[in-house]
Amino acid sequence: MVCHVAEMEWVLLAYRMPREPSTPRIAVWRKLRKLGAVQLVDGLVALPADPATVEAFGWLADEVIEAGGEAWTWHAQPGSKAQQAALRTRASATVIEEYQSLVVAATEARADPSARVLGRLRRELRAIEARDRFGVAERDKARAAVARLDRAACAWLLRRFVDLDAEFLFVEDPADVPDDATPFDMRGVDLSHHNGDCSFETILRRYALDDPVLWDLARLVHEADLADERFDEPGAPGLDAICRGLTLVLDDERTLEVTAVVFDGLYEHRRQRLRGDRPG
Repeated sequence: MVCHVAEMEWVLLAYRMPREPSTPRIAVWRKLRKLGAVQLVDGLVALPADPATVEAFGWLADEVIEAGGEAWTWHAQPGSKAQQAALRTRASATVIEEYQSLVVAATEARADPSARVLGRLRRELRAIEARDRFGVAERDKARAAVARLDRAACAWLLRRFVDLDAEFLFVEDPADVPDDATPFDMRGVDLSHHNGDCSFETILRRYALDDPVLWDLARLVHEADLADERFDEPGAPGLDAICRGLTLVLDDERTLEVTAVVFDGLYEHRRQRLRGDRPG
């Protein structure tokens, strides 16, 4: 959600809790941190108002009261644009630091791109994005540092099953895509992540590709890309590590060539497994 300074309403939570036992107070603090709440003064926090944040503060108020404390929620707007901007800056400061730390961690991981580390970086990125309510510039840098596997899989899918003569250009900004090109696996474009699907799944839907082998393969690609545990695919971390490792030693064009062979092999393996010709 990107909010405009002049129009933004905030939801405030004022609360007071007993110091002992400390467990409920720590639990509330952790939930506020996870939400990215801005602490205005001791016991008073704020978030840009939307249905999700209003509901979250409502639940937290109930939790405080159940723990023997007091809590109130309000909707409010700062008295001036300067105050609004200052509040926005404070709300963004923490996520900017978190994005910067993630970029450093992702850069260091290039020397040893283990599936475990890459999965952790992805989860951290999604958690920070959930707290980033203003789309700060550091977000795109972090996303680029934690580059997605999905792109190689989608290039293979498009060239083999949609357009045999497809050519690929490599750009970071959707604004740089030529008018006669079709962008994919980029923020804000049609062939990208939608409704919990990875770009590979989106392409299957958009082009009505009903091949059951492709949909079976999509489970593996989805889990390797998003690591959201939607599917039980133990091979996903290995696929992720292979594709990311190739990007460290090959340029973009060569990476697509080599990963195309990898996905050809995966497709054939999944096809034979579905036919019952070989065990999974």
